[in-house]
Amino acid sequence: MATWKTNKSDYIDAEVIAEAIARPTMRFVPIKTDDQLDLQSLHRVRERWVMRCTAVINQIRGLLLEPWITLRKEGAMWMPLEQFVHRGPAA
Repeated sequence: MATWKTNKSDYIDAEVIAEAIARPTMRFVPIKTDDQLDLQSLHRVRERWVMRCTAVINQIRGLLLEPWITLRKEGAMWMPLEQFVHRGPAA
């Protein structure tokens, strides 16, 4: 059982690494290039940006629902305001 031991410590980590390296069937992951790391970080930043933008849009939609203003989900950010706002009954 070379890949997992109960309590973490530097000694146990070193022991597991040494045992894993000694195995003839051990597969190693190639080291990523700088370009691959840059692209990966860009993807992570973009994904986080999309998640935050979606959260803000959903928050705005929720706040507008209080005075009975509904927004269509699809394409709402790319149309003029009058095309996707629908006013419901006044409270």
